[in-house]
Amino acid sequence: MKREPFEGVLGKSTNVRMLDFLIAHPFDSYSVKELSEFSEISRTAVYEILPEFLRFGILKEVRKIGGITMYQTNLESEVIKSIIRLNAVLVDAVAKETIQAEGEKYPEPHPYIPRPPVEMFEYRDTKQPEKKMFADLITV
Repeated sequence: MKREPFEGVLGKSTNVRMLDFLIAHPFDSYSVKELSEFSEISRTAVYEILPEFLRFGILKEVRKIGGITMYQTNLESEVIKSIIRLNAVLVDAVAKETIQAEGEKYPEPHPYIPRPPVEMFEYRDTKQPEKKMFADLITV
């Protein structure tokens, strides 16, 4: 399996795998079982990581279904905003490296075009329209 930019720089630890999954899927909520399955780490590892991620505001508890707690990426956390920005920079660096390895010139950003393209990440909470768009979180 090809390594993602985030894992390529920070390693393939269980924490990094879970972070990589969470920043790729920030709007959905997940149980411990789902976090384990989708992050490709053991449930035991998820239970070890959870207290730390909750303490630093990376994750938040969003609801309980029966006796199962559901967790979601905490997009209001400065920690997760910084991680998302770092990921965007890493993705850009890997793209640049890949393009140059293929012998092509990496296009320089046009000064009047926002980077990354914000239209890709538009998200508005219909219940709280004053909330920022997801694109506001990843502007580098």
